[in-house]
Amino acid sequence: MNRQEIKLDEGRFVLGDKPFFLYSGEVHYFRIPRKEWRDRLRKAKATGLNTISSYIPWSWHELKEGSFDFIGKTHPERNLLDFIKLLQNSKNHNNTKEYIADGRSITHTEKLKALVIHMENNGDCGI
Repeated sequence: MNRQEIKLDEGRFVLGDKPFFLYSGEVHYFRIPRKEWRDRLRKAKATGLNTISSYIPWSWHELKEGSFDFIGKTHPERNLLDFIKLLQNSKNHNNTKEYIADGRSITHTEKLKALVIHMENNGDCGI
């Protein structure tokens, strides 16, 4: 497949040499049963989306400090690698791209969940 670069030119996205508009939606793989991922991506694509965004919640993948599961060994919805492969295989033209952004920001929900997990694992409760 011919990989083209997306760049910003005069306030618009350009893919190769053509203007490109991002039609984006969120699909949170960790909130959907794994067996439904393909169908959800198909439905997203059917609406005209060419970009899928998703959080990668580290507190979901890091079972204990320094121990990660990205292949679904402990739970099917943790298989981030398969989700990314589904994204790559669901493309039907060169305009659909996949990117993983540096997601160091974290939602308030994830912060609270991480705090609860920490307190459960360490037995300290400062609330």
